[in-house]
Amino acid sequence: MSIFKTLSKGYKGDPSQPKVKSNKKLKSKPPNKVIDSREISNQIKKWYSEGRITSEGLHHITLDLQNLCGNQISLNQENLSSLEKKLTHLNDLILKRQSELNNVKKEENIVDTIKVLTDFFGEKTIQKIKEQNNVG
Repeated sequence: MSIFKTLSKGYKGDPSQPKVKSNKKLKSKPPNKVIDSREISNQIKKWYSEGRITSEGLHHITLDLQNLCGNQISLNQENLSSLEKKLTHLNDLILKRQSELNNVKKEENIVDTIKVLTDFFGEKTIQKIKEQNNVG
């Protein structure tokens, strides 16, 4: 095989296709195991009774847990505030749409009324009334 055939062979084919296909399957992470808080509490008590953790260590753990809870509460309050703003906006939109629908219903009633009057009095009479009042 000449060098030219080797080079040209590399330029043939669809450039969007990958050169190497992998048969590896994507592995998904297993879901995180939920930790039992009682189990952790009992473990900490055991460590404390064995002298493996001091009261200062317990205090540090308590402060960290309070910080975590405080951060979560703050985040939840921000989310709640955001949801309340969105709800208020949606309620405003609903009220606006309801008002528009009420106006359309009123216009439909006017159209129906004009139709009934036209049917009763006739088109010529309604045209005369419109001309006298300079209406559309």
